Amino acid sequence: MMICNFKSLKISIAIIETAADFFADTKRIAIMPFIYFTVWVCIFIFWLWGLTGVCSITDSEIGVSSIQFQSKDVNRSSGTNWMITGMVLGMVWISAFIMACNEFAIICAATSWYFSRKDLPCDDGQPGEADVFKGLWWTYRY
Repeated sequence: MMICNFKSLKISIAIIETAADFFADTKRIAIMPFIYFTVWVCIFIFWLWGLTGVCSITDSEIGVSSIQFQSKDVNRSSGTNWMITGMVLGMVWISAFIMACNEFAIICAATSWYFSRKDLPCDDGQPGEADVFKGLWWTYRY
């Protein structure tokens, strides 16, 4: 089975070797997910604050259902329920957008490294150049 797939195995080893060279030349790429995770946490906290405000909208009085268990009945209108649904779907969309921005910045760094000249050292003395911050700039500019 290994003999039959020798060409595919050889290609996959070359891809893994190139990925290892990219990561060895561009160690700062490892901080990108942490940056975007921090951005997501800040947005999530702000969104949670807004969701709490929307969930507190009621059209009628809040009734006490059990004094012993400290529970209450909240009667929301269908408009409020649609707002809550919209906020939840909006947060899913924002999360997907932040993940896509992270992937785009990493893709820009990988392509700028792959198509750079490896025979000439760049400013920091390493051969090959990966412009990580160009991907960030392109993400929010375009």
